[in-house]
Amino acid sequence: MVNGRQRGYFYYTLESGTCQYFILKSTGEEPADYIEQLSFYGKAIQSEDLSLQLLTNMASRLNLSQEQLSSITSPIIISQPDFLTLRDLLFLILLGFCILLCGISSLRMILCIFFPTQSKAYRGLKHYGIPRKILANVEKELEENCIIQTTDLALTNRYLIEFSEDMSAIVPLEAVIWAYKMGQIRRSFPSFRKNMRYTLNLVTIDGRHYSFHNKRKGDVVLIQEEMSRRYPNFFFGYSEEHEEMVNHIIKEWKVEHRR
Repeated sequence: MVNGRQRGYFYYTLESGTCQYFILKSTGEEPADYIEQLSFYGKAIQSEDLSLQLLTNMASRLNLSQEQLSSITSPIIISQPDFLTLRDLLFLILLGFCILLCGISSLRMILCIFFPTQSKAYRGLKHYGIPRKILANVEKELEENCIIQTTDLALTNRYLIEFSEDMSAIVPLEAVIWAYKMGQIRRSFPSFRKNMRYTLNLVTIDGRHYSFHNKRKGDVVLIQEEMSRRYPNFFFGYSEEHEEMVNHIIKEWKVEHRR
């Protein structure tokens, strides 16, 4: 028993005048009184406390004294529950990695709650001006000049805003030079039915790339069409020609602003 939980059962062999203990994993079923043959992986352990418990238990069952039994008992116990297989080791490493990621994510979330200026969306605005003033403009436009409002996207005269659980982003449209959408087939839980979801990608003049994932086609098409009407100077749609032209424009912009 470990912390009130049954981890296994002990068995013993009496061969050639020596008693050897084995601890086998608990399967949840009633254990057999006698096992004729069994192959398993186990760990050789030496524990005085555990050996004393087993000796006391067995001595009372066999009507022997503890001293008589200890004189013929091997000090090494073969324990199946203590044996760590490669699969178990990999699982523990994966579990530890997941716990670490959850911890980092939770700390990041708490940090953003108490210090909103450390959020990714806020820090990203530093490239386009004073974040505090830009946020004030965004809030004003959301209230007065919101053109399109979907579940997690909003388009105003000057900004595209995402406020989903995955990520929050604010993109000044005056800095965008390329917009294109890409689709992918995804399976929805719990039905696992296939459906088409889209990613809206925006590239700014300074080479920053914004991706808005897992959006409905109707929302992405509506926003892209409205942007193409209001910002005809954008490159719309993905093509190798557009990618070459955009990379050339970004390169020239960086050279010009490096001086």
